[in-house]
Amino acid sequence: MCVFVLILSLAGCATPLVRAVKKGQTQKVVALIEKGSAIDDKALMWAAYRGDAETVKVLLDQGADVNKKKATFWDFGDLVTPLMIAVRYGHTDAVRILLDHGADVNLKHSGVTALFYAAFYGHSDIVNILLAKGAAVSATDIQYAELNGYKTLAELLDRVSKKQSSQILGENSLAPDSTASASLPQNNLIEQPVLLKSEVDVPIYKAQENPNDFALVIGVEKYSNQLPDAQFAERDAEAIKNHLIALGVPPRQIKLLTNHQATKANVEAYLEEWLPRNVKEPSRVFFYYSGHGAPDLKSGQAYLVLYDGNPDFLGITGYPIKKLYSILNSLKTKEIIVAIDSCFSGAGGRSVLAQGARPLVTKVDVEIPAANKMTIFSASAGNEISGTIEDQGHGAFTYYFLKGLNGEAIDRSGQVTAQSLYDYLKPKVQDAANLKNRDQTPQLVSSKTPLKLR
Repeated sequence: MCVFVLILSLAGCATPLVRAVKKGQTQKVVALIEKGSAIDDKALMWAAYRGDAETVKVLLDQGADVNKKKATFWDFGDLVTPLMIAVRYGHTDAVRILLDHGADVNLKHSGVTALFYAAFYGHSDIVNILLAKGAAVSATDIQYAELNGYKTLAELLDRVSKKQSSQILGENSLAPDSTASASLPQNNLIEQPVLLKSEVDVPIYKAQENPNDFALVIGVEKYSNQLPDAQFAERDAEAIKNHLIALGVPPRQIKLLTNHQATKANVEAYLEEWLPRNVKEPSRVFFYYSGHGAPDLKSGQAYLVLYDGNPDFLGITGYPIKKLYSILNSLKTKEIIVAIDSCFSGAGGRSVLAQGARPLVTKVDVEIPAANKMTIFSASAGNEISGTIEDQGHGAFTYYFLKGLNGEAIDRSGQVTAQSLYDYLKPKVQDAANLKNRDQTPQLVSSKTPLKLR
């Protein structure tokens, strides 16, 4: 597989404005600009790289050049735009703001546009957004979407490419009269394609933002070691992020790692260094994982299988569930909410097993440490399979988890608590599994104190 790497150049001394942008200090950015700080070209690039939509908007509103190309440590030695940066790292909110401020979707870097990076990394939502803004599809976009395993996306791009080509041929078939061609619509020549969507993708509520809250969201659908896809895991994670924002978590304090971003090293960095360094006692911390799990056949321990994970070598490449709970439990914060849409039976669904091993593992140790600040939702019991709801494009657990947050789990007091959410989603998930002749029983471990979610 060919891999394109984008790393912002760190050469040169950063200005106070750029340093504030790199730290996500939006209010300080505003203050510096009000005091007369010039908007360095690097500032917008860093904001786009971090996916800090709020800072991106501030900089653009203050006159930052949305289409300014900047040097990076690319293998190709060319210049890139803030839009390319935001697309490459899957920062949907930042992409929307850049486009709303006039970002050119068809500017090229080394012969490819921003659409290439959306296609290459399988960011289907961003592909939709770029196409709706008039992005031209190239054969390279289609080729690499297919090469990297995004078959549905490649088929979509192929259909759109053919439609664009037919429209160009139709225009060229007109008499060569400049007035005739000038009357043709120049934008939105294609209809926005419709990809899989669900009623739960967009939250219908909005809580006040809490500046102390943090979240780490992981969705691994595609794997580097030829493992089967964890179907819809990426969509699960993206929808969870949307709901966390609605629950009041600042967007800049939500780290979303999907597919190739969710390596063991990256997860360790954010879980074991970023969270402990940033959370405070008043913080509420959210952790979400969607993807494969796996059991260690010798110890019975459960592991998260990250993008570069290998079920044959879980001790080295996997992330132990026990360690996850221990790290989270040690955070100096008041509340920790965990949701895991995975399973550890090795019998299919969102679980994998070492090559040649036989499912079903009879007992998987997913013991949860005693703590009065942790609330843990899991998709199924240790010996069960975690399934999906195909027409909604989500894991069954995640779908009903989000549907509950959207209002279905409101209790008599008008709140959604951990208990009311569990009471709602458990029978729903069980019924969905029964229709497919299997068992799936979501689990809840919570403190004695009722936990309000919204």
